[in-house]
Amino acid sequence: MSNISAGRTLRRLRESAGLSVSDVGNAIGKQGKTVNAWENGRGEPDINALITLSSLYRVRNLLAIIAVDMYGDKATIRSELTPDEEGFLARYHSLDHYGKLTVMRVTDSENERVRLTGMSERREEPLRYIEIPVSKHPFYPGNGIRETELFETTEFIRIPENDLYTGADFAVRVDGAGYEPRFSDGDILLIKRQPELQIGEIGIFSVDNEVYLRGNGHGRLISINPGLDDITLTGKHKIHCIGKIIAKK
Repeated sequence: MSNISAGRTLRRLRESAGLSVSDVGNAIGKQGKTVNAWENGRGEPDINALITLSSLYRVRNLLAIIAVDMYGDKATIRSELTPDEEGFLARYHSLDHYGKLTVMRVTDSENERVRLTGMSERREEPLRYIEIPVSKHPFYPGNGIRETELFETTEFIRIPENDLYTGADFAVRVDGAGYEPRFSDGDILLIKRQPELQIGEIGIFSVDNEVYLRGNGHGRLISINPGLDDITLTGKHKIHCIGKIIAKK
């Protein structure tokens, strides 16, 4: 593609839309000199910028128009907008900076309202819940829970059956502020049983049959509490992973 031909087209479309170089630059997050460079054949916009420019210039297929203009600048540029949309854009472009900000705030609010309304209308089935056991022994640094005690339960909790909580097998409570800021007092941690964790993931580990809430590191279990040391993974200890923390409530 000829950058010079493409640049002429970009300038013509911008002027046809009644926009300044600064207007375009602000809309796509670029400096005005970058837009000038494109229009003068010194570089070209990437695909994300082209998508935004198509909207700004009120054309559906900017790449097609540029391709046609490579064979002459006689291509007819037709807006794909309705008369009402054309009128709205014309009034928008006549506003000052504060007026445009007001319009954007209103449209953002209305877009969110429509999105939430659509979600409500699409919700045809009520939420379903599952029940999982909660360990009777809360977690806090240095509490010394034995692995056999971890699965002693006196209660169950109901959690929504959704993507966030899928796979949760049991839960533990956090007691105190010893794991902050990662976890807070009263948090309920949902755990999925699995024998291995990726580096950086947090889970429940058994070390010589004593249970720890730790992060999985390179050759060590990383302490979440700043006052406790990491546990080095050597043949000296009997260590295995019980499960992964997948969410908290």
